[in-house]
Amino acid sequence: MSVITEKTLLEDIKINTTSLVGSATSTYGLITLDTDPKLIISANANRKNCIIQANSTNTVISYLGYDNTVSSTNFVVSLNAGDIYSQEGYLGDFYISNSIVTEKCTFGEV
Repeated sequence: MSVITEKTLLEDIKINTTSLVGSATSTYGLITLDTDPKLIISANANRKNCIIQANSTNTVISYLGYDNTVSSTNFVVSLNAGDIYSQEGYLGDFYISNSIVTEKCTFGEV
């Protein structure tokens, strides 16, 4: 177990913000999901990283994939309430789907 000091925390912040330099865009938001696959993050040639989180109040599993065929039987990652998915290096689209139209999801990319 490592001890986090103010110095190490500041060094971590410096490292993390330095790695973001050069990113041309930064987007984030909250969307309401649908039973049909929904484009959550569009392809971006300048993307460094992205993060997607299923809302903590969701009641069903959300399914994440790379195209509009994502479903409960065809997905890359399944997200339970509160789950977070992060991916570096992938520059294409992200789609998400679930079985209830009132569920929510947050997303961001840099």
